[in-house]
Order: sequence, then structure tokens, then C-alpha cells
Amino acid sequence: MQHGRPDTVLREGAYEPVSKLDTVIYSQQTDKIFVDSSATSGLNIGCSWEHAFVHIDSAVMHLAMADTLYIAEGVYPLDQILTISNDLYIQASKPSGGGISNMSLHPTTILFDATPALRINAPSSTVVLQSILLDKSGDGIPELEILGGVVELDEVELKD
Repeated sequence: MQHGRPDTVLREGAYEPVSKLDTVIYSQQTDKIFVDSSATSGLNIGCSWEHAFVHIDSAVMHLAMADTLYIAEGVYPLDQILTISNDLYIQASKPSGGGISNMSLHPTTILFDATPALRINAPSSTVVLQSILLDKSGDGIPELEILGGVVELDEVELKD
């Protein structure tokens, strides 16, 4: 419950600033995660476009709790395997701050160092990847490892 200044909350009779932890708890309870490399003015906790994560690595640890991952245009290095084990809709190539996906106007590239780049192990789930370019650092094509589940690819490119 907020009283007085908008940056404070009332806890046990005392005013305390809203902490990043308070917002992290909120973001962990939401089913959508936002990533935007240009979101530098917010809290960078992934709960909205305003407070989007700026690195995809930050979003990876929250994927098990989400059903949708929105990624704005840009190049996102990822130094770990992206493992998906639940229903998940990944929609990329959004303009910075949100809007309609368009790979031509707002390309999103995930640059992988790991092999496989993407591991899907969701036996009773559906994973949808839309409007995204997967690229591997160095030589070779990024590998997709599908151990279970239904995978739908819509405008997904693997770059060599």
C-alpha cells in the first residue's frame, strides 16, 4: 500500500523505499518476460517493456515460470545453453519498447557460444519460436536439440 511519496511503501508503520527485491518478487509471479537491450532507464527485472531485462542471460533463469518471452530488436549474446522445459512462446523482432514483430524492420539475433544453442525438453508441452535469428559465434550452424515436446518454428533462421 502506497502512502505519501510514490517511491515508498508502508511496512510495519515505517516508510521504506520500494526495493528492487520487491519488484523481482512481482516479476517472478508474472507469466511474461521482456528483454530489450535499450531498456536502460527501468529496473531491468523483466516484468514489462519499461523494466525489461537488457541481457537475455538474465531472462533465462526465469523461463520455467513464464509462458511468453518477448524480445526486442538487437543482438543478444548468450553464453549458456538455452533450455526450455515448459510451454513457452518466444516472440522476437519487436521494436524497442514493444509493438508488432517484424524481422525485416526489427531483427533480433541471439548469438550463441554453447552447443547445442537451444535445448527443448518439454515432453507434454508446446514451444513456439517466432521471428528470430539464431547465430553461432565462430564457425558452424547453431544446433537445436529437441528431446521432447511439440516445437513450432515461424520465421526462424539459423545462420552459418
